[in-house]
Amino acid sequence: MPDDELRDLPRIVRRRQLSLGATIYGFFLRQELDRAIKDDPNVTRVRRNLRQIRELVAEFFPATNNDSADRKAATGYLTDLAELGFVKRIAESGDGNESEYELTRLLRAKFNPIAAEQFLERIKSHLARRQTRSSHESA
Repeated sequence: MPDDELRDLPRIVRRRQLSLGATIYGFFLRQELDRAIKDDPNVTRVRRNLRQIRELVAEFFPATNNDSADRKAATGYLTDLAELGFVKRIAESGDGNESEYELTRLLRAKFNPIAAEQFLERIKSHLARRQTRSSHESA
């Protein structure tokens, strides 16, 4: 297809660069959506609460001593994804940990599983290098 024709095609989502945190959340939520579909191919809705989502990304966003700030950061990343239609906020709770989100199938269109693996490996290696540097500096 010529470039002119490609430009005329409608976009699935707005073109917007996601923050690193929102991207990591997107990749993990896509994996969670894939797992749910694999477990039950007839599933129509996949919902997870904030606590479950935070557990998915705990490797990259370890809990700190300030749970309120951790929740606020997680909610911010999910809000970014919700603005683009990748997740839908379904329910709010008093403590914030039980806020519920529906994972939409747009996650599968945006977050390629092969690219996800490569991306997550790069992030893991970056974090390992950073941790090694920190331990050398503190020694």
